[in-house]
Amino acid sequence: MAYTEACLAGLQRVLDRGTACVLEQSRHGLFIRDTVSGGYLLAVEETEVGIRWLQAHGQAAYSLLEICGNRALADYAQARYGLRTMLCCRQAVYRHAAPPATAVRLHTRRAGPGDLPMILRWYDMLSEEELRAVLGRGNLLVGETAGHAVGFVGEHLEGSMGMLFALPAFRGQGFGAALESAMIRHTLRQGYRPFCQVETENEASMSLQKKLGLERSEEELCWLF
Repeated sequence: MAYTEACLAGLQRVLDRGTACVLEQSRHGLFIRDTVSGGYLLAVEETEVGIRWLQAHGQAAYSLLEICGNRALADYAQARYGLRTMLCCRQAVYRHAAPPATAVRLHTRRAGPGDLPMILRWYDMLSEEELRAVLGRGNLLVGETAGHAVGFVGEHLEGSMGMLFALPAFRGQGFGAALESAMIRHTLRQGYRPFCQVETENEASMSLQKKLGLERSEEELCWLF
């Protein structure tokens, strides 16, 4: 495969943490299922090879599928398996040994069950069941200043940083960057390389990643669900 390291960071995370069920692996690419998220991750440059691999394991219900750097294959999979949503993004990877410094000092802690009502009030991109799973893995952080919650950040079940949210009263003050820096620290302490996925058109978020020192993949990744 000729994909960049940044493009493959998601597959590498699943492999590194030992939650990958390898379905196909050859010089053409890699196709795995993550036993935590239930998602399928596929990186293969040759579209026809990718189609064969998808068909070989098509008895499984593809409800969450990531395809790296091959839009033609993503279009095929969406049509073939009736996946309604295609979310295209770039992957951004943090390669440094220490988390980035930010202008704002922020106390962060692992979220507990008592924080869920607040998080569910503001964040609707994941179901309550998924958020409880993230919380159960210890990968949901709440940021506080002067005893008040200012926002939260977490790690999606397949390993990418996300769920970054600053409460409206605390926006524009640097808390978003401080929250992500805390999540980077949390990930580094676990022994993993931090990475996130940013929608292709979200220039504000990509600007934040660049400011914090993350490197963007040239290839596009497509999530289908």
